[in-house]
Amino acid sequence: MAESLRRIKLLQAITYFVTRTTHCGKAKLYWLLFLLDFRIYAQTKLPVTGLDYYASIDGPVPLALDQELDSPAYDFVEQFHVDNLVLGHGRKLLSLHARGPFEAAVFTDLEHSTLQLLATIHAGTQAADIRELAFLPGEPWRVTYEGAVREFEPIDYALAMPRWQPAPGFTSFRAARARRARLG
Repeated sequence: MAESLRRIKLLQAITYFVTRTTHCGKAKLYWLLFLLDFRIYAQTKLPVTGLDYYASIDGPVPLALDQELDSPAYDFVEQFHVDNLVLGHGRKLLSLHARGPFEAAVFTDLEHSTLQLLATIHAGTQAADIRELAFLPGEPWRVTYEGAVREFEPIDYALAMPRWQPAPGFTSFRAARARRARLG
């Protein structure tokens, strides 16, 4: 049940991004799905799509989806028209066109508002623009890619969790109680 709901959410997230952003080829789509999953995971400890991401020089790659785009499953073909365009110098561009409307009801309020935020922020950007943001210190893709022994290292969802650091002079409750006990 949970897997089928995640699959529906994946297809609907793709629908949302390809209908509400421009330049949404494979790399940008992967970035947007990655940001969605990792932003939601940081707040709920559950990713939206359940995809596993791997660090590549171009950004995060959900290998299962990447492989599926070569031979799409029936539900994917029902939901999207897939064009693989060949550009100059042998470059390829994936173009997805949603066949049906976006169904917001499958998402929680938090997931839906995050989808909206990401699509609004990145509506006219290209994948390279999003990649620049991922080079900020502590970003999961950067941490994984820079520490990788080989390309396509798995990106750990735990890296999405905020790294809390105590303020200078901070005393924990336990330490404060122990100090009060010593002072009498």
